[in-house]
Amino acid sequence: MKKATSYKLQANSGFIALTTTIILSMVILTLVIAVGFSSFFGRFGILDSEINERSSNLAEACAETAALKLSQDAGYEGKETITVGYGSCFICSISSPNSVFIQASTSNAYTNLEVEIDPTDGSIDSWEEIPTISWGSCTT
Repeated sequence: MKKATSYKLQANSGFIALTTTIILSMVILTLVIAVGFSSFFGRFGILDSEINERSSNLAEACAETAALKLSQDAGYEGKETITVGYGSCFICSISSPNSVFIQASTSNAYTNLEVEIDPTDGSIDSWEEIPTISWGSCTT
């Protein structure tokens, strides 16, 4: 005859499985939160680059305007604000040999350009984005 076996439940039964489940849940939750935050902050990076591109385009348009005005009037001195729907640019000054300093701003993004213009035909010989305004006062 077969002997009946009895099983006693131990107090620690399933402790390792429960602890493992809790730890894995915490790790997965941490990963999900990290991915969520990275995509959330990634949106701000994209927005910043779009605003910077707008500011740069505005500065380029202002440089073209300064070139046109300088070709029409050799005595044009700048010191003019040009407003566009989403921002404004300021033609700070025109110094010899026809260097035009421009500052454009939109949504707290600034672009500073130094542009060399040929006054005879209004063509732009060169332009360079400069990080800060180190060429005197450029106030609107």
